[in-house]
Amino acid sequence: MNVIVRFLMLLLLLVTTHATQAEDTYQWKTANGTTAFSDKPLSNTATKIKIPSPTLVTLPHTTSKEITTTNEQISEAYQSIRMITPETGTYFSVPPTSLLLSAEVIPNLQVGDQMIFTQDGAAFPVQNGTSYTVTNLERGTHIYQAHIINAAGKIMMSSDTVTIEIHQPTITQSSPKK
Repeated sequence: MNVIVRFLMLLLLLVTTHATQAEDTYQWKTANGTTAFSDKPLSNTATKIKIPSPTLVTLPHTTSKEITTTNEQISEAYQSIRMITPETGTYFSVPPTSLLLSAEVIPNLQVGDQMIFTQDGAAFPVQNGTSYTVTNLERGTHIYQAHIINAAGKIMMSSDTVTIEIHQPTITQSSPKK
């Protein structure tokens, strides 16, 4: 019974992860009897399977404040701000356990000013330094940006955006023993 529940959970995971990408999915048995799934036919015995599209629901962000910038918020107190890590175009074939966001500010952050990083437009907590570690990363394409804010919370300067991509690994499931 436990094996069946795990197989159904895996199937549900495959439905929600692969169907949203609208990619082909292939299934085959490995030499040791394991059922394998992939977006590429990695075996001569692989068969293309159809996974129905899931019902998608978009939930509103309730814990993050959105960041917007206007020309009047930009200050001449800083010459530049740029993201150091991650580099744009970074690709993860397996979601990392954490991701370091870091920025370079010229001149250094001044007393009273702080750094804030955003992921896909949603703000992480305000930082006194120029780095922040993101955990619980989800698959997909993400856009990061660094912002300098003053004591009143106004954006003084923003970096260019950095885009990264995170994919899920191929999932394999052992067949139930008979």
